[in-house]
Amino acid sequence: NTGFEFYGWRFPGYRYHRENPRHFTEPPGSWRSYTVVFRPTAQTTITISPSGNFTLSPGQTRQLSAVTIPAGGIVTWSSSNSAVATVDSSGFVTAVAAGSATITAASGGATASVTATVTGVTPTAVSVTSPQGTITQGGSMRFDASVSPAGVSQNVDWSINPAVSGVSVNSGGTVTVGQNVPVGTNITVRATARGTSVFGTRSVTVAAATPTPTPTPAPTPTPAPTPAALAAPANPHLRGTVLHWDAVPNSSGYTVYVGGAVRSLPTVATHFALGTLSLPQGNHSVQVRAMGDGADIANSPLSAAVNFAVAAPTPPPTPGEQASAWAQDDVNAAVAAGLVPEDLRAEFTQTTTRAEFAALAVALYETVMQYEILGRMEFNDTDDVNVQKMGHLDVVRGIGGGYFDPEAPLTREQAATMLARLANATGRPLPGGAAAFYDNADISNWAFDAVGQVQAAGIMEGIGGGVFAPQGSYTREQSIVTMLRLFSFVR
Repeated sequence: NTGFEFYGWRFPGYRYHRENPRHFTEPPGSWRSYTVVFRPTAQTTITISPSGNFTLSPGQTRQLSAVTIPAGGIVTWSSSNSAVATVDSSGFVTAVAAGSATITAASGGATASVTATVTGVTPTAVSVTSPQGTITQGGSMRFDASVSPAGVSQNVDWSINPAVSGVSVNSGGTVTVGQNVPVGTNITVRATARGTSVFGTRSVTVAAATPTPTPTPAPTPTPAPTPAALAAPANPHLRGTVLHWDAVPNSSGYTVYVGGAVRSLPTVATHFALGTLSLPQGNHSVQVRAMGDGADIANSPLSAAVNFAVAAPTPPPTPGEQASAWAQDDVNAAVAAGLVPEDLRAEFTQTTTRAEFAALAVALYETVMQYEILGRMEFNDTDDVNVQKMGHLDVVRGIGGGYFDPEAPLTREQAATMLARLANATGRPLPGGAAAFYDNADISNWAFDAVGQVQAAGIMEGIGGGVFAPQGSYTREQSIVTMLRLFSFVR
């Protein structure tokens, strides 16, 4: 019968005997009765972790796990309403639409359940943007997505639809084009609001890589025809301190002019960081010109002027605000590179908060990529735009339940994890490596791989004596120095 197992035999006048009955000798014609004994089997119990009911917005996710006693039981997951929330075979829950669903884990006749409540509005539209309308052979470009209406989850899944051979997109929206993808190929990049069928697209065209100039032909008696002029670069605009413009067909590069004078070498990119120029305080005007190959295509007219102002330089820190001697040179270099927001350029020995580290991460990403992060991921407990930007790039994921805890002190293992994810977001991931510290056992499972990566790349080290101290605090100057090391790695 289900729920019982064989235990032994019982004879009158004797105790129980397991498995092998005792042998008896009886006279011919005599008999003896015996009883087969069963006992209840060990009952399975099951619990769900984290325990308790929870609330998600459409598109948000939560990982559940189940513990069985006895250990090792086979667990089956189910949702009472998959139109509200789904759960896969590993306990990974995805919110779909408003409502509630009971998530159940079952094993050996035992069950445990929690309630998933999905609130908030449902995604209605996804907007996909990119810095320009073309992408060169062998190149890559980052796309951004914004999910509407406000308040809905900004998590999206990226795809190339329809698929194009030699073209790929990663989870952060960076599209890479192979060297052999034909010029003129149309690529449609799709971002789908996670857990829904709502999506948006952005189409770009493959452009040729910068060609090697051909030798100028020998002059002939026939006069060369007047070369056709290129168009002026359209839509010049500033994003922060970076000038952007639309690509001009057939151009082989661009030259930037500040105050009417050439202030940059020709570049094939369609953006230029004005912060790299040493400009005096005051108002300035900047323009851009498309360049030809010098023989077949004439120079273009200048684009419309874009005016901008250079503010007074930030005064040096007052006594008491200087970084420690070991960090001073690196902190100064990070400030000069634009990696340190002004409100973080003092009190260098105080503990960094989670929100402050997100601000440093945004400064590094936008400096390296030379465009502003447009997407946002909202949290219930903060409107900090830097936290929302890093959430959109999956550099930060919060503490669960839609919360981030922005003012909490940053721990060393949290810093290592955010640095490794930030490298992934730039398209230049850190090399793999196994953490090698005496206190490896104290490192959380979710942070262990990242600690190994930042150690292998020389970005983070221990606190001395072979100890990492994963739950230890992280100061502002330590945060700035490691951001500078990551900047050197990814740029």
